[in-house]
Amino acid sequence: MTSSTIPTLDDRAPTAPTAPVAQVRAWIALSLMLGFILGFALGRAGDSSRAVAASTLAAEDHVSALRMARDSLSEDLKFDHFLRAVAAKLPLGFQTWRRDSNGNLVLYVGDPAAWSALAPDVRQKVMELIGVGYTSFRIEMGLAVDLSRGHPVISLAGPDGTLLATRTQTGPVVVYR
Repeated sequence: MTSSTIPTLDDRAPTAPTAPVAQVRAWIALSLMLGFILGFALGRAGDSSRAVAASTLAAEDHVSALRMARDSLSEDLKFDHFLRAVAAKLPLGFQTWRRDSNGNLVLYVGDPAAWSALAPDVRQKVMELIGVGYTSFRIEMGLAVDLSRGHPVISLAGPDGTLLATRTQTGPVVVYR
């Protein structure tokens, strides 16, 4: 063997990487891609959780603001609001409200003929609806309600003060003739 037949580094032909090196490079590339995708997804999930936290905080602030606004209203304004809400739902011409001698709420119907035109079972259901709405309203507005002592009493009266119906403290509705 002469020195001319001994291959030198410069004389060798370039060879393709062997299978293990190619597999390692492929796994590295795949790992980097999966890491990037996973990192992006986790980052987006973090954005989502921050958005949920922000919207939850905003909702809590809204509830707190409503509670403060509600607490700052006088009872007269609260009952005016209830009267308007009932008048919007029931076309009986509600005009005003007052308290009776026991301090119970009385809603005055401006059109007693419309009340009389209702069938007796419908009058019963309407008064039950008003009674349930009144209890819910008192709870929402932070007005004292101790349901262990019974329901808040509410009555309907004509413009002349004649009682039309009452939801009693024990719960039943009495519809007067």
